[in-house]
Amino acid sequence: MSIESDDLANLRDNHQQASRRALWVHVPIAIAVGMIRGTDWLMPAMLMAAMAIAATASWRMTGNGLSTRLLFRCRRDG
Repeated sequence: MSIESDDLANLRDNHQQASRRALWVHVPIAIAVGMIRGTDWLMPAMLMAAMAIAATASWRMTGNGLSTRLLFRCRRDG
């Protein structure tokens, strides 16, 4: 049972690390898209930064805790 638990913990770590990086990458993307289109870029960039900060703060405080897993949860409707 501990092997499965370790594998699951490693999978969660890898997924959350990739998701956090993806959130941070979206901040400059939001700025670039707004500037290229000539539209507002500040609000989308601030929204993306807020999401990235929330995810990073949750991960630093609880690691793979429930709050962090819920932040990264994707909803899929069948």
